Amino acid sequence: MRLFQWLKNYFYHSKTKKILKISGTNNHVDYNPEDEKFLKLLEIKGNNNQIKIHKMDGASLGHLVLVIEGNNCKIEIKENLFVGTNLTIRLGSSHQFMGAISNAHCEIGKNVRIEEMCACTYNSNNTISIGDNCLISLKVYLYNTDAHPIYDKSTGKLVNYVKDLIIGPNCWLGWNCSILKGVSLPEGTIVGWGAVVTKSIDTSFCAIAGNPAKIVKRNLVWTTGPDTKYQQNDWGDAK
Repeated sequence: MRLFQWLKNYFYHSKTKKILKISGTNNHVDYNPEDEKFLKLLEIKGNNNQIKIHKMDGASLGHLVLVIEGNNCKIEIKENLFVGTNLTIRLGSSHQFMGAISNAHCEIGKNVRIEEMCACTYNSNNTISIGDNCLISLKVYLYNTDAHPIYDKSTGKLVNYVKDLIIGPNCWLGWNCSILKGVSLPEGTIVGWGAVVTKSIDTSFCAIAGNPAKIVKRNLVWTTGPDTKYQQNDWGDAK
């Protein structure tokens, strides 16, 4: 609980002043000068890291909180990202109980709309990836880590390896859902309100819900509004 509260306090900086801080060697940050108004916190601690932000959607209302504490890590946000409230990405931590990380990456595709999301890893050699044209609601967590290692007591072997966390293109992540370490969601996945996704899904264009999340409907396509390709303009009509 204390760790969760620490994360919550750190990730949402709605009342803090803008902080742009880089320390270490061979670190690079690239963004459109017009988009600087969207940066709330940008901090790098370590060496050989890169943050690249392509031109954002100028209609964005929110802020970016981007933190790298490690080496050889990269955050890339591709064209036309919209942020309604906050987008937080954290790779690594200087907390006394967290080890140094390397080769961690976070990639966000083109035309992604995010209201409020936190993407985080404390592990080396993994990627958090969000495909093109995704829609992400409020209080969404992509948590590609267990924060601390877990070992088999008898053998001493690590049991909680971290694989890549992949959100395919055209996915819709509902309010207050959590996607946990190593999960892969294929194209067109709809994640229900409050779902906790602990395992990968191998069926495209389906809806998942619950804790742990399971497939509840198949063969679905979502749109941002009425679309006569799939319906007769009946969105919002009383039944």
